[in-house]
Amino acid sequence: MAISTRKKNLIIAEWKAGKYKSYYAIAKAHKINEKTAKKILVEIPHENSDIVEAGVVYESAKKSVKNPIEINAIENTVNERLKIHDISNTILQGIEKLAKGGKAQKVMIESAGEAGSSATVVEYDLQAKDYKDLQDAVDKASLTLGVNQRFAQNQVNIQNNQTVKQQYLSEWDYED
Repeated sequence: MAISTRKKNLIIAEWKAGKYKSYYAIAKAHKINEKTAKKILVEIPHENSDIVEAGVVYESAKKSVKNPIEINAIENTVNERLKIHDISNTILQGIEKLAKGGKAQKVMIESAGEAGSSATVVEYDLQAKDYKDLQDAVDKASLTLGVNQRFAQNQVNIQNNQTVKQQYLSEWDYED
């Protein structure tokens, strides 16, 4: 008996989410042969199971906070950060499209005296300054998204080590 595309997609989605850990378990749940389950899933990893675990941790942490005001604050903060991520990703996609195209447009307003003015759109090649501005925007977005950190962790460790060394040496200073 053939398995429908819908059922096959459901089996794959549940497998990726890590809902079932063995071919036998998923075959039993969907009432299919274990060999069929293995044939469908043999090359597919449990790639979404970490997302499921993060969701469980999030929901458990929310439930451990008994105060509804705190729960509401947590949810609002998460939603605000998600908006920032979505907006940053949209901006990055626009920057990528602009940079790959290598062209930009600007509106030129031409004055025609008392009759008024007219506007025309002029297309031009991106200049070095334009690329620098785009790179700065990408850098800011990467900081916002947490992809890059402004200062490397080992730079902080070097500073901390120097501070500890100075404190240690100052303790051993003595006057004659």
